[in-house]
Amino acid sequence: MFVFDEALMAKRHYGLKRIGFIYERLLALPFSSFSRRDLMPLLTHPSVMRRFPEASASDWLRLVDRLGIVRGIDGRDVAGSYLSQDTFTWEQGLRRLVLGAFMSAEPEEAPVLCAGALTLPEAWGPDDRASALGMAALIRSLIADARFANGEDGPAQRPLAEWLEFIRGLLAAYLVPQDEAEEALLSRCRVVLDELDQGGLQDQPVSYRVAATLASRAILALQGGRGQYLARGVTVASFVPMRAIPFRVVFILGLGQGVFPRTGRRSDLDLREASRQLGDVTPREQDLYMFLETLMCTRDRLV
Repeated sequence: MFVFDEALMAKRHYGLKRIGFIYERLLALPFSSFSRRDLMPLLTHPSVMRRFPEASASDWLRLVDRLGIVRGIDGRDVAGSYLSQDTFTWEQGLRRLVLGAFMSAEPEEAPVLCAGALTLPEAWGPDDRASALGMAALIRSLIADARFANGEDGPAQRPLAEWLEFIRGLLAAYLVPQDEAEEALLSRCRVVLDELDQGGLQDQPVSYRVAATLASRAILALQGGRGQYLARGVTVASFVPMRAIPFRVVFILGLGQGVFPRTGRRSDLDLREASRQLGDVTPREQDLYMFLETLMCTRDRLV
């Protein structure tokens, strides 16, 4: 008998894949060049954008394009290149965005001197205000966390327990579960981090890269899991051990004619043939009863 909890397994697999993707993006962001390719999939991920109901992914993509953002946090990331100032960086884009909130920002508006660089305020209407400022706040927060992880705002090495607490904070700050299933998956991620925290190395000073690598491997191992036996996912078993266990969708194999149910004939050496007592059942009756139990335990569909 093959038992398949179809809806739950599909939802769990998709949820793990989606959460695993955004989790990897969050952990790897400090090591990136902060290009559009690095940051936009994270900014526009459903689990992140759910914190900004007034915004949409398409609006943010168009806004980043209008701001001329290509790569780099600020001028330090383009130093030594052909650029004389922090053009095309996130910092210059955010300055233009914020200046647009305090100035008229008409299309013919002249550039203004801001932070030692000529900056053209970005024009955006009152309907876009909440969305634009929400994106600016999110980017500022991600940049601050990336600089902290890189040791720009403190020591480059910290006890593993502190880094794991920092990583747990990333989960809580940026990811908003869609439903109870995703909340359960995030809880499992936190449990994995707690297990790392109890491995005896929590006081060992390490870099963020080491802590992020350990956490990533733990999450990847979680994604490779097959669910809880007899509770979640796909379960394969014969008839006998699966009796009276409910499943949403059940597939039964091996019901060929002449194979199931089994014939009622017993061995000539079976004494029950001579005098059948209360409680004696034939193989055929046993199969039919187990099939009835399977019908009663199928919640949605039997195939």
